[in-house]
Amino acid sequence: AEGYQVLKLKLADADGKPQPMAQWDGQILVINYWATWCPPCLEEMPAFSRLHEKYSAKGVTFVGIGIDVPDKIRHYRDSAKISYTLLVGGMNVAGTSAELGNKHQALPFTAVFNRQRELVAVKLGRWMEADLEREIQAALARTDAGTHGVCEACGEAISPARLEALPMARQCVPCQERV
Repeated sequence: AEGYQVLKLKLADADGKPQPMAQWDGQILVINYWATWCPPCLEEMPAFSRLHEKYSAKGVTFVGIGIDVPDKIRHYRDSAKISYTLLVGGMNVAGTSAELGNKHQALPFTAVFNRQRELVAVKLGRWMEADLEREIQAALARTDAGTHGVCEACGEAISPARLEALPMARQCVPCQERV
């Protein structure tokens, strides 16, 4: 599953520091191809920042690959207060999205990889915050050892013990007790 070219890249961030994608091995990785001249890209990035802040402690990392020049990427990052790493990629880097299903290399394009570097979700066009959050929660639930469910109320993983006792459980114990 490590055959994807984007996962082998080492790109400079907006400040010129080389960032190997391998540094995020073992994390759920959300990679977003974007550009400052792409209005839908700019519209979804503040939501990506919120999700990055919400889930980074659980091992979810967002990385933006800007198909743009460093100055414009840096300016947008600072003005929009983007909380996740923004890397600088050229058109050749945009081509790495083709093997993820973006055959026309259109923007924005976002890919979600699980901890084993399997591609679990992609979206061409703007990804609405709630829809992407559901994908993140599902990826977290699938990777939590022994856990096969996500609470429909709060999005936390349902404990293996609860699932063993109630295989069809739809809520975690704290949410169930609130009912």
